[in-house]
Amino acid sequence: MLTASPVAGTKLVKPKPTPRDYWRQDKLDAIVDAARGPYKAAYLLMSETGMRVGEVVHLTHDDLTLDGPAPVAHIRAKEVVAGAKPWRLKNGEERVVPLSPRAVALLSTLPRRRRWVIDRMNGTAATANQPANDRHILSYLKTVLARLGLEGTNHKFRHSFCTIAVLAGVDFFTLRRWVGHVDEEALKIYVHIADEQAQMTMRQLAERRQAAAHPAKPARGRQGISKVSAKSSRGGRGAGGVSAKSQR
Repeated sequence: MLTASPVAGTKLVKPKPTPRDYWRQDKLDAIVDAARGPYKAAYLLMSETGMRVGEVVHLTHDDLTLDGPAPVAHIRAKEVVAGAKPWRLKNGEERVVPLSPRAVALLSTLPRRRRWVIDRMNGTAATANQPANDRHILSYLKTVLARLGLEGTNHKFRHSFCTIAVLAGVDFFTLRRWVGHVDEEALKIYVHIADEQAQMTMRQLAERRQAAAHPAKPARGRQGISKVSAKSSRGGRGAGGVSAKSQR
């Protein structure tokens, strides 16, 4: 019923991206160690590869290549229920993700009872062949985090992986190949984190160079004192000493 928009010409100012908290490696390890059953595998995959929770629960055993020198997981679209709309990736980006030795070791121990790598936790006969529910994974995560005194969601695994990778020197091109689409705002956050790390490294380098250019002078020890005392006892000019020339 309005003839003109009351907000016409108004520009929305986007807030500047600020670094978000992430789980350091010791926290990620604690979460995985505290988890049990299929949950452990889900959390390990997210923390070691940066996969989204939806990609983890839709991972099948056929998507994994665990043998050989380059173990990988194929992240690709697939049919979940016959006749239904297939599951697709965000932005449709199918990719191949390298697997860490730790992920390979755990995945190799999982029984291949059904199609999905992560079994449906409360599976019934009707849902046995369906992927795990990401809400159950989140609910169990909240329990684990409360026990460890931490906070976060499933997505924090992905953010933590990206942050740790950037701090370790992984370039953004390689990171995007691993984790798929990273929106520009998130990329700015990772760049900001990398800049902070670079500044810290530069300060440490400057401190080491300054210390090398101005080494600390060694303190006079017992050896220096004994030499002065010996010189004085021989009549040399020392503290309270009298020279041989003056005695003559």
